Parts: sequence; C-alpha cells; structure tokens
Amino acid sequence: QPLARALFPKYREAEFDEHAGFFVHYSPDADLDLDLHHDDSDITLNVALGRDGFTGASLVFCGVLGDPDHRQHHYDHRHTPGMAILHQGHRRHGVRRIGKGERINLVLWSRTSEMRRRDDSDFAREAQTPDPRCMSWTHDVDAPPFDSMGNLLPMENLTRRWCPPAGKRVVKPASDRGLAGVTWPQTVGG
Repeated sequence: QPLARALFPKYREAEFDEHAGFFVHYSPDADLDLDLHHDDSDITLNVALGRDGFTGASLVFCGVLGDPDHRQHHYDHRHTPGMAILHQGHRRHGVRRIGKGERINLVLWSRTSEMRRRDDSDFAREAQTPDPRCMSWTHDVDAPPFDSMGNLLPMENLTRRWCPPAGKRVVKPASDRGLAGVTWPQTVGG
C-alpha cells in the first residue's frame, strides 16, 4: 500500500482491502500473447519469476481507461527475471507474441472497495486516432474482425465488443481509416 500511495496520487488515502494473485505462462506451446485489456484491479503488481532467454512477450502499455489517450501507445516493457512492474489496473495493456522460450510471471491485484463505490468516472472523447498497437481485437468496436493469429473472429465475439462507448470515438471505423488489414499483436521491439 505505501508504494501504490506514493506512486499514484489518486490512491493516497485508499485502503486496499481486496487482493488476488495468479500465475501467467507464455511459450510457443502455451499462451502466445494476451490481447489489450484493463485489469479488474486498481493496482497490479507483475513479477517476472524466471526463465531467461525468451524473446518477444513484452508488456505493452497504452493510456488509462476513460482518458482521451487510452488507445495511444505509451511504452513497451521488457520483463527481466527477478524484476517487477507496478501499474494502475485501469491502464490498457497486453502481452506481445512470444518468439521462443518461456516467460512466467506472478500477477497480484489489489482493489479498494471505497474508491470503487465512488468511482463514477466517465469516458472522455478520444483525442486522436487510436494507435494500431493499442487496438484490442477483443474489446474495441472499431478493431478489425481478426484475432492475433489473423483468424476471422466468430460473430458472437464481435457483438461483445464495447470500447469505446457510443459517442466517445473521435474517428471513423477502422475499415474507413485503412486499418482493416491490421492485426494485433504485431511483433514490435522485444
């Protein structure tokens, strides 16, 4: 709690009273990547546990849910075994495709029920065209209808897309902006 309070002013007075933890495993024989999403947490701690020598599988970060830049690229983080990254759960993020080897991480979520009760934040209208690196094939209504492998998604997947809410997009649908052939994730960096 002290670290989250120091790094994120929004949580300076917060009491984190709900916690969850789980492991993630990426390899060519397991999960290859993870589409862009927001965690069901206020604060997420992601700890790289081991397995030096993997390629790809960087953690990509975009904007915070509801902010005008929530679909704009901020940075890619390359995990190093023994290191951790702490971020807001509401920050859009995902895992790029792994190339070789395996990456194993421990993910810890913390939530504050007090903040969640009073958090009635609304989406701001997007400030600019979404960055293709920050488009989610799972959640974005204006993303191409393909998954990360380039496979056409079933119609039920497309009808569950919700982001951004109606009236908050600043641009035309992806097919009208020349993004129809873009698939995510693309291998960018490490």
